[in-house]
Amino acid sequence: MPAQHADRASRASRNPRAFAHRFLRRHRRALAAATAGLGVLIALTSLRGAAAPTTSGPAPSDGPDLRSGEVIVPVLLASSAIAGVLSEGDIVDVVGFPEGQATVVAPRVRIIGLPSSGSSFSASSSAVVLVAAPASQALALSAASSEGGVTVTIRRD
Repeated sequence: MPAQHADRASRASRNPRAFAHRFLRRHRRALAAATAGLGVLIALTSLRGAAAPTTSGPAPSDGPDLRSGEVIVPVLLASSAIAGVLSEGDIVDVVGFPEGQATVVAPRVRIIGLPSSGSSFSASSSAVVLVAAPASQALALSAASSEGGVTVTIRRD
């Protein structure tokens, strides 16, 4: 062991408190980043665990509950954060932006599928949700979604 390292090791063993203080001072940014990352990981883990209710009800059906005249339409939301506040069964108005103007493309459609965390169903900045829409609105809804993403307004009525 070189003399320089041996001297450092002996100083650390003589005064561990000063060594710890010096270490923390020199590496404070890396330690802060690691602590923040750990906090985010813990928060996400706790949220993910809270979203799984345990109920003993009837067995889930084979597919979504479609009403007469409805079709399933995948909708690309402009922001994945919007998908995070939606729940299956929510009634929403889908808003598109043709020519820069906000327009309701499909009023009162029902959310029937949401992206699950860690799946390819959602990208980093956008998310795909499945909606049950009347067949007459499906084409306009698909077109608006393919033009760069849409957003929704949530109805609670």
